[in-house]
Amino acid sequence: MNQTQVADRERIAERLLRSTATRSYDPELDINWSAPPVPGKAFFPEHRSTLYGTALYEQLSPEQRRELGKHEAASVAGTGIWLEFSTPSRRWPRSAATPRCSRA
Repeated sequence: MNQTQVADRERIAERLLRSTATRSYDPELDINWSAPPVPGKAFFPEHRSTLYGTALYEQLSPEQRRELGKHEAASVAGTGIWLEFSTPSRRWPRSAATPRCSRA
């Protein structure tokens, strides 16, 4: 590989790293976890609610809609955590690293 190709690859790698850094999201850094919730702010977009577009949803007050969103967001997060810990791929590295008993 000649010097021009190496320089091109390095330039492309730097550009991709900068682009990734500006588009990445790290909740450890990007969220102020010690701040109280913002009053009146929705937990996620209304159109993501399971009841959105129904007559029942239209009857809810804005506060009830936010509360529904909070509960649905917590449910989705809980399901994601449960799935993360229950998938076999999470258990595989531990069992693969366990030494096998030899038969002598």
